[in-house]
Amino acid sequence: MSSNKLYVTNFSEGVVDVYNFLMQEIGSFTDHSLPAGYVPFGIEPIGHGMLAVTFALRDGDDDSP
Repeated sequence: MSSNKLYVTNFSEGVVDVYNFLMQEIGSFTDHSLPAGYVPFGIEPIGHGMLAVTFALRDGDDDSP
């Protein structure tokens, strides 16, 4: 994790998007070991360059958990 990057959970796409200091998207990631239907929901820096990402089970028809 870098202080010059912004990490944003993208519930619709099921990834965490990464933006640079110019607000340009520079990548994305997720945890591919999760069961089907789980998507990133929350994110929090936890120190030492690490992030904690929480996941929620998408209920199918809409973009709400």
